[in-house]
Amino acid sequence: MTTVFVLIAGTLAAGAALLLVWPLLRRRGDQPAAAVASIVVLLVVLLGGAGLYASFTRYQWSNPVAVADTPAAMTARLAKRLASDGGSVDEWVMLGRSYVELGQTPLALRAFQKADQLANGANAEAVIGMAQALVQQDIEELRGRAGRMFERALEIDPTSRTALFYSAFAALGRNEPGLARSRFSQLLAQEQDPQVRALLEKGIASANAQEAGASPQAPAAAADGPRIMVRVSIAPELAARIPPREVRQTAWRHDCGSAMASARKLVACCSRSI
Repeated sequence: MTTVFVLIAGTLAAGAALLLVWPLLRRRGDQPAAAVASIVVLLVVLLGGAGLYASFTRYQWSNPVAVADTPAAMTARLAKRLASDGGSVDEWVMLGRSYVELGQTPLALRAFQKADQLANGANAEAVIGMAQALVQQDIEELRGRAGRMFERALEIDPTSRTALFYSAFAALGRNEPGLARSRFSQLLAQEQDPQVRALLEKGIASANAQEAGASPQAPAAAADGPRIMVRVSIAPELAARIPPREVRQTAWRHDCGSAMASARKLVACCSRSI
């Protein structure tokens, strides 16, 4: 862009100088051409124009187009390069993380999928990236594809704290409180951050309550004040049209609401701390 501007500006300046100099170079009758005056006019136009531009412009010639170093621009350049030369697993994982930072979750998911494909399913970071992208799009994916991906990531890397954390919440969703409590406890033993420890302790409480068949918030609700008990009945003709899976899903949301709320908090705030 800088070269094009210089060429255009130089052409316009040369054209303006030619229009001024040409009458001076023409002979009129017995009068000689004003060569000296032509040279003076030419220098004044060219040098004067350059000086005025240098005085009034705000363009930084030493640091052109700072926008080229923004995260979005660097991510775009990386994506363009990887699209042309294929890239490595680590580079595609880096691209996925960059898209996550930019809030472009669908593009991040595609980048992690490409990394997983190149690694033949053997890279834990790529699998975790795919699962996290799915969870960011829909927290309910913890009970489906994302939950299975976190389990696969643990098979590849049993020490992954991110996979342990998410898979613990997924275990609660599958009604496996023992597995969830074991993973929460494993993370708690090595965690120093107070906020993350609070999430882990809440997860353990939810697992204990689920194993006991009670909601972890029921005692607190009783202590806080009066409760309203609601009994819902469904007409037989309507009940026959509701799949059993929908009933189980409703019950799961009731029993594990606090755990999923913690998972939402994790996705929004604490995923980098695990």
